[in-house]
Amino acid sequence: DATVNFVKPLPVRSLYALQQLPGVIHAEGLRAVAVRILHGPETETTAMIGIGPNNQLKSVLDVKLKQIHLPENGLVISQTLARKLKLKPQDNIRIEVLEGSRPSGVFPISAVVDDFLGRFVYTRDEFLHRLLKEGPKVNSVLLKTDNEQSQKLYTQLKGFPAIGSVSFKTAALKTFQDTNAKLLLVFATILT
Repeated sequence: DATVNFVKPLPVRSLYALQQLPGVIHAEGLRAVAVRILHGPETETTAMIGIGPNNQLKSVLDVKLKQIHLPENGLVISQTLARKLKLKPQDNIRIEVLEGSRPSGVFPISAVVDDFLGRFVYTRDEFLHRLLKEGPKVNSVLLKTDNEQSQKLYTQLKGFPAIGSVSFKTAALKTFQDTNAKLLLVFATILT
């Protein structure tokens, strides 16, 4: 129902603080970092997303909505990215993290997924924490909320200085629908 992004990565206990807010039914953390992927002469900058093994609100799905299992010590990449970098399962790629102490390493591709979102690398959160040489941290939290308390929750979330942005799915959909309605009216006027 909502996504909360932190200004910087925070310890997992910040997830529990959000879970206690009125209107929050369930909170689930994610860790994402900017990375550069190198494979032979090919290179691409994208995001590596660490997802917990028990996550309910975020999982990797293929275009047939089948959930993709994330291995404990490998990477799953999108098919779009695999094509661009000429990768297949069992290939090794060099990952350079573009934040913090900028660790790097060579890791195996466990699977290629034809997903909806395009050019991401997915892995288990524990694997990403080991790569980053950090304890469990999150920089994004997904929330399942009570819709009747959304406005009150939004007001409370905007008061936290560690929160960089908050977006509610219903507000994003309404904005999208309003924008499309205006565009349709403009095109109808032009055609008329």
